[in-house]
Amino acid sequence: MDNKLKNIPKRSRGRPKGSSSATIRAISIITNELAESLEILNKRGKSLAECLADEFEQSPSRVLTAVSRYLPQKIELDVKDNNPFIQSLREVNERMTSHVVIDHVDQDKNSD
Repeated sequence: MDNKLKNIPKRSRGRPKGSSSATIRAISIITNELAESLEILNKRGKSLAECLADEFEQSPSRVLTAVSRYLPQKIELDVKDNNPFIQSLREVNERMTSHVVIDHVDQDKNSD
């Protein structure tokens, strides 16, 4: 009976690894300070979007690098064959590939 109990995986308990109370406290302080700084910007009549736009003008790569951490890394689209949008795109593609372009000579230019 002891052998059966040894093979049962233990259930993880408590906080996730790396989430000590000091880390949680630091994140809480940073979050509160960011919220307060956004309120100060709004009181000054300048939004976060305006600040980002200003920074984009100065250094686009730096802003994109900083913001990319908060954007999704992998985007998956689940598209079914019976989706009307996909069917429309296929129909447009078929019509474009079957469309024949006929070259013609403008007679007015060649009548000289």
